[in-house]
Amino acid sequence: MAMAGRLRSGLPLLNRVLRSDSLSASRSAVQRSVLCPAFTSEASKNFATSSGQKEEKVKDFVWERYCKTSALWYVWFSAAYIETYVAMEEIKWDRIVWERYCATCFVWGSGNYASALYLAAKKANVLDKVESDILDLVEASKRSPTFSQFTKDLSVPSETRVKAINEISAQAKFSDVTKNFLVVLAENGRLRNIDSIAKRFSELTMADKGEVKAIVTSVIPLPPEEEKELKETLQEIIGKGKKVKLEQKIDPSILGGLVVEFGQKVFDMSIKTRAKQMERRNGYSITAQNPSIPLSSFLRYLSSDANQLSFTVSYLINTCGLSPESALSTSKYCRLKTPEKSDLVLSIFKNLGFKKHQISYIIVRWPLMLLSKPERTIIPKFEFFRSKGASNSDLVRIFGCCPWVLKRSLEKHLVPSFNFFRDLLKSDEKTLAAIKRCPSILLRRLEDQVIPAIDILRENGVPEANILHLIHYHPLKLQTNPDKFKKAVDEVREMGFRPSKLHFVIAVMVLAGLRKSKWESKVDAYKRWGWSNEDVITAFGKYPFCMTISKDKIMAVMDFYVNKLGLDSSVIANRPVLLSLSLKKRLVPRGSLIQFMSSKGLVKIDSHITVLCERPEKFFMEKFVNRYKEAPQLLKLYNELKQQGEQQQEIKG
Repeated sequence: MAMAGRLRSGLPLLNRVLRSDSLSASRSAVQRSVLCPAFTSEASKNFATSSGQKEEKVKDFVWERYCKTSALWYVWFSAAYIETYVAMEEIKWDRIVWERYCATCFVWGSGNYASALYLAAKKANVLDKVESDILDLVEASKRSPTFSQFTKDLSVPSETRVKAINEISAQAKFSDVTKNFLVVLAENGRLRNIDSIAKRFSELTMADKGEVKAIVTSVIPLPPEEEKELKETLQEIIGKGKKVKLEQKIDPSILGGLVVEFGQKVFDMSIKTRAKQMERRNGYSITAQNPSIPLSSFLRYLSSDANQLSFTVSYLINTCGLSPESALSTSKYCRLKTPEKSDLVLSIFKNLGFKKHQISYIIVRWPLMLLSKPERTIIPKFEFFRSKGASNSDLVRIFGCCPWVLKRSLEKHLVPSFNFFRDLLKSDEKTLAAIKRCPSILLRRLEDQVIPAIDILRENGVPEANILHLIHYHPLKLQTNPDKFKKAVDEVREMGFRPSKLHFVIAVMVLAGLRKSKWESKVDAYKRWGWSNEDVITAFGKYPFCMTISKDKIMAVMDFYVNKLGLDSSVIANRPVLLSLSLKKRLVPRGSLIQFMSSKGLVKIDSHITVLCERPEKFFMEKFVNRYKEAPQLLKLYNELKQQGEQQQEIKG
């Protein structure tokens, strides 16, 4: 029991971390009933033509109070929030909650679907039943090609999939949790992922039951006494309260010996591998007469390794704030023996003002930071930027947005890069401003992209002041392949831009950052409103950023000016900055007010009216609204229109 004593058997996550993505949860050999629907029945034939039942609506307060404030704030969205919310509001775990939360927030990974299902089943105390239901469905998919095709065919209407799932669930007597979960999968076209979801779910249920899976591969089945000995040895490692599930596989290709897969480790004692080792070592032989000795040595090593892994995952979740999935993935790249060094690293970031989610973001992208010596790898970099005038918030901005900067050598990379931009911009303050706008400029080798881009601009007669403007305000655009950058410069010159003008470098910046297909897509959007190629070039020359506006916004804004205000599209081509204005916050409120005043004979709508859309709010109020005797009524209407626009913007955001 000495080996078992080395394990931190009290860590609740041990059963989870002793497995890897490549090892699926064990399965019972019991044959499962086929649950595929009878697609030849009259009820099934009517699936495609019958309308789905009217869906129950979620109360407004659920969306306002939960989704808008929490669910959409994190992309990864921990499933634990759902459980917490349900407990707070005493809402039953039903299809509505699944629809609001899981369907909108868990669509990016089967692991999160499985996590959410696990939480729901655990809360309802039906974990075993749900696992059995899911396994039955997977088995049905394997046995029935028709049913398998049904789950994968996205051309099947959502209502049809939902109706089929409801019928299957009723026939198979699935639990409500299983049924609601499968309905969400059906509605969102995720039934095709049921195999991977089932695998993840089984891993979670195995962890909940304290089961750890081990796979042993041999040429012939192990004798009962050897199987028992191996199982007892593995059981000793994981300690009391856990159970080893040993699975045997027969593979004649290994020629003899054993291959043991346990947790994230594979111990290969096969004759095939030993023969290859002997060849590589020029005749050095590894005896296989007594495999129990190397197996015991390996398991002792595995015990220590598993102990570290369990602690690492627990630390990443409880101290660093990572989700279980992220913690398992991150633990592959760093193993923590004790918390002291990592605690010191975290305290440095917390004292600077980094939020927990920002620290988690950094750790996921650079796990080895937790094992670093901060006095050598982290603190000197912070102190360097402080010496240049950076505040704590500046450090949070730079390193929080681009954690990879921490991996760069201070003396060999960061200092030379900073000094290079400092020599150009002639100010630490301007250099820091450029770095804050685009921290990734510190990642690039200057001679690969930045210096060639600057040289190309100089060769084309661009004034130094305009080059510095580009570096100061748009440093990201210098991180472009030199050939592509030169091509953009040549094309901008062919359009008639003069290198001496500031618009030249801005046009180069825009064009270098656009793929050809994107450029053509924007041109096509403008042509739909009657613009010619000359109009596009004219607009690009006056306001290059008009080609960075999304196609959807182009169509919406042009629709406003042409169809709502009745202006000719050529007016916008000659004043393309109008395309940049916010549709909901500015154009719609002002345009609606202008239309109202036009209907009252107070103003005339012509091409000059666009000036009112451009001007600042204070000018618009003083020179346009307050000058009329109807000002109180106009002001009230205008404020209502603005409020509506802001609300629409919030909902969209």
